Amino acid sequence: MRIRPLYGTALLLTLTAAIWPLATVRSATISLYALVVVYGAAARLLERPGLAYVAAVLLFASFALTVYWLEIGHHWRALLFAPLAVVYLLAAE
Repeated sequence: MRIRPLYGTALLLTLTAAIWPLATVRSATISLYALVVVYGAAARLLERPGLAYVAAVLLFASFALTVYWLEIGHHWRALLFAPLAVVYLLAAE
């Protein structure tokens, strides 16, 4: 199996950004949001739908970390994911 340089670089960038800020939840959240922007822009500019799927998964992970970071009660967590579900439905292909 041969991996294209673009995907190898993207995988390495993702792993580095995901593992690097393990010190705090705040830094992990910010770096994941930055990855969402990078992958979203790359998907748009390079016209690669696979990168958009990675951005969608990372958006969910970063949003979940944001909810954890803000220490929102467990009764409100499900309600906070409703706007994210609306964004996913509006951005669906």
